[in-house]
Amino acid sequence: MARMNADVVGKVHNTRLSYKDGIMALFEALSNSIQSIEDAGISDGRILIDIIRKKSLFDGQEDTVFPVESISVTDNGVGFTEDNFVSFLNSDSTYKFSRGGKGVGRFSWLKVFDHATIDSVCAHNGASLRRYFEFVNSSEGIVNEKISAAGSSPRETVITLKHLKEGYLQKFPRDLADLADQIIEHLIMRLISPDCPVIVLRDSSKEPTEEINLNHRFKTNFLLDNDSDSFSLNNYGFGVGLLKVQGADEKANHSIYLSGNDRIVVSVPLSKYIPGLVEPLRDRETGELFCIKAVVSSAYLDANVNTERTRFSLRTGSEADNGADMVNEITLKEIEARAAESVKDNFAQYLDGLRVTKRARLESVVSVDMPHFLPLLSYDAVVDSITPNQLQDKNRLNLALQKAKYDILLDAKKEVIKIQTQMDNVSEENMTPETMAEYRAGVERLIANVTTINKSELSEYVIHRRMLLEVFEKVLSRREDGKYPWEEEIHNLIFPKGKTSEDMLGIGQNLWIIDERLSYHRYVSSDLPLDKRQKSSGRPDVMIAKETVDLVDADPATESNAGSEADTQFDVPLAYSDTENSRVAAYDSMVILEFKRAMRADYAGAKDPIDQIKNYIRELRDGSAVDAKGRPIVVSDSCRFYAYLICDLTPQLRKHIKEMHDFTAMVEGNGLFAMFKSLNVYIEVISYNKVLADSLQRNRVLFEKLQIDYNK
Repeated sequence: MARMNADVVGKVHNTRLSYKDGIMALFEALSNSIQSIEDAGISDGRILIDIIRKKSLFDGQEDTVFPVESISVTDNGVGFTEDNFVSFLNSDSTYKFSRGGKGVGRFSWLKVFDHATIDSVCAHNGASLRRYFEFVNSSEGIVNEKISAAGSSPRETVITLKHLKEGYLQKFPRDLADLADQIIEHLIMRLISPDCPVIVLRDSSKEPTEEINLNHRFKTNFLLDNDSDSFSLNNYGFGVGLLKVQGADEKANHSIYLSGNDRIVVSVPLSKYIPGLVEPLRDRETGELFCIKAVVSSAYLDANVNTERTRFSLRTGSEADNGADMVNEITLKEIEARAAESVKDNFAQYLDGLRVTKRARLESVVSVDMPHFLPLLSYDAVVDSITPNQLQDKNRLNLALQKAKYDILLDAKKEVIKIQTQMDNVSEENMTPETMAEYRAGVERLIANVTTINKSELSEYVIHRRMLLEVFEKVLSRREDGKYPWEEEIHNLIFPKGKTSEDMLGIGQNLWIIDERLSYHRYVSSDLPLDKRQKSSGRPDVMIAKETVDLVDADPATESNAGSEADTQFDVPLAYSDTENSRVAAYDSMVILEFKRAMRADYAGAKDPIDQIKNYIRELRDGSAVDAKGRPIVVSDSCRFYAYLICDLTPQLRKHIKEMHDFTAMVEGNGLFAMFKSLNVYIEVISYNKVLADSLQRNRVLFEKLQIDYNK
């Protein structure tokens, strides 16, 4: 009596197969049959898979599909010859190592089923020999062995996997067609080959008996066309079988198959790398619906498949992967990504059509809800990366486009480093036309990427401004109670009360609504007393200390002249610097903003707003003003002051300012201005209508340049 040279119980216990992977036991038996037929060297190889259903009290009822209990696999290969039987008895046998055999596949039979019987007629010393035995989960492993002469019996081996265990029984496919498709998917590498034996799946529990020829089903109901491609990673070669399979079935999907030893081990949706590829494609010639199957094979994958052939002992390449980096190690993600690139290259005509449709859908959503991302849609990779779920969820779409924008910027930074490295290595001696062409191409890519990102960021910036202007317009409007909001609401929108530029760090202030140049400053204080020691001290709404750099050279001979030329210096455009010079230096330019409640009319007596501004300037000039930290605010003797009184120019206020302070009306009629030489201050009185209209006009130009719908 033969005996297994292995701890069968231990081997079965250590075999890792989840309940959903119970079908792997059948796949192992089929693989043995295919190899046995290959060893026989015959052209009429045949494999019959017989399904035996579990008996039930309800047997005979129509439309009842009973669970599978046992399976037999019959083939006409070489069978259990002496060499094959000895290999079977030895665990971890290397007998089939060159063909990817692990020497442990048969233990999956006992993991999933109660036991197996083997009945094999094979050649032995010029005659036919019949070998029968049972393979069981015990210390012996082999029981009831019988050897006898087979006479004229044809060569044939029947492996019967008996009594599917309960946990696996519940997950094992019941429907014959479903089982057939799972076998086809696993053996797709074999079925493509013209040397594949005929494989028939049969269910005798039905009347009449149901049979499915897997080869015929694969070629007529599954495979429409096939092609091939290849790629290499770290000097390892990979082949890619590109299959067009029928896609009318609702279960059809586009997939990447990673194979090990001619058997599919891992299936990955192609939509993981081509997000829009979620529905069947239509063949341009036949009109048939199809799905793409990219089948990857490689000696590298063969060498790294686990013994159960359910996964590869390779790192996934995901962010959650904790495996240590190894020299020349290839991750599953890299392999899958390259397979997806082969699909993109070979099915470009179909994918381009999908991209056009998706881009149109994206543009319709993005142009309305997030137009600042429109420039990103010029990138095919960005369009391809958006999944259908993201397209249907605006929050998820926003996050996806933010990531795409970051990735483009990151690629641009990498391109900068690459260009710098190239130029560092180029000299007059080794400079070639090819080198310069590569350099110019890199610079062009860099400029294109940066331009797109800048356009996106500018769009986002302008859209943010548009929203703020809508809020600004609202706080100027009359409330339901017939009253207008207090100036505090306007004040806080422009620059929060009680804050300084050191508190805000450039965030949360919107001085640009008044004038773009006001955003560039050294120091800003908002509604803080100029002298904390005096309760009567003035509190300018906003005070801005600036450094100025004239755009034209000043003429020393005329700089001190007082007259009409000096009056117009305040209208000369200036460039303002925000360099961090010491605050010890005296300020030579200051801006004061004073807000008044919308439609206010009572400005009589001590409430005169022009006198209020003049008093602020006097306190600053006499040295009594201090900043938020109590340090003196020092202004130079020649410090120029610019003051904006922002209010609604009611007829009464316009008349008062013109008559009492000798202001001149602006050309467009929405403001007044005057120069007071004794204080060296230029004051503008600007209506809220003018501020809003000017801000809208500036932004309208930006929207038009960026081709963004302004009137949404």
